[in-house]
Amino acid sequence: MEVTFGAGLSRTLITGTRLGLFEALKDGDADADELAARMGCSKLGTEVLANALAGARTIKRRKGRYSLTKAARKFLLRDAPQSMVPGVEFLAYCQTLLVDMEEAIRTGEVVRFHDMDHPPELWASYMGALSTFAKLFGSQIVKKIKPTSAPKRVLDVGGGHGQFCVALCNKYPDLQAEVLDLPGACVAGRAMVADVGMRERVVHRAGDFRTDEWGTGNELVLIFHVMHNATEAEAKLLVDRAFAALNPGGTVVIYDASHSAADSAIDFSSGWNELFFFMISGAQAWPESTMRGWMKEAGFVRLTTKELLGAPEVVITGVKAG
Repeated sequence: MEVTFGAGLSRTLITGTRLGLFEALKDGDADADELAARMGCSKLGTEVLANALAGARTIKRRKGRYSLTKAARKFLLRDAPQSMVPGVEFLAYCQTLLVDMEEAIRTGEVVRFHDMDHPPELWASYMGALSTFAKLFGSQIVKKIKPTSAPKRVLDVGGGHGQFCVALCNKYPDLQAEVLDLPGACVAGRAMVADVGMRERVVHRAGDFRTDEWGTGNELVLIFHVMHNATEAEAKLLVDRAFAALNPGGTVVIYDASHSAADSAIDFSSGWNELFFFMISGAQAWPESTMRGWMKEAGFVRLTTKELLGAPEVVITGVKAG
């Protein structure tokens, strides 16, 4: 049942998004003939796809006519404020990286996503996907960040879409933000920041956190959704470089997947995160206790951990003594 319907639901949602089924129902309900004409697809193919989506409660079917549910209208239309279409498109691409899972498990070797060349449209969907979740949880995360004083400079490592910096700049009027990320992420991120009128305060710098300089003089350093793409050596480097980039009294914030230590029970969300990030980046989701240990070794004090409502993730903060 899980093999059949898990894969089936994923592919059905991806196909409906790619073929524009949800967009075709945006302005009104339709029967199979009308829907097929709007989509430019065969009647039979459209009907069986729509029935599968109706069975999944993603759209509604009543008296032979199909219409959008509130959730589909909220998340699966491209122009919806909380659109997850870029996320669907990006995860559809990620599925192609999972095909050789057996070989990757045997050898322990994968081609890391962030070390590959990608076209601009893939970077746009990738940053768009991350931006969606940043907007959903951004205000909640910003409330959990308690710097020792109002920050004037923040460095966001790997935050290409720039939305967390936008949220912080809205909270702190004197804050200037810099995003360090790969070139493709920066191109997409600059456009997103410009769309919300923050291009002067949120500046992107293309670089690789492993090899390029981070700079100094920051009161706040963000490491959001990067640790799970890092090997153990890279993860330790992230924490050490964050310490060096901060002024005394500055705050580092790590936001990442929550994961139990090896000696405790694990749920599917945590287990799948580990396997998925291994296939994408040759890495894994790190236990909270492990990340806190690296922070202590680097010299951070006053460590705190806070959980998010509605997401299996944690926010860990630490202060550079001084």
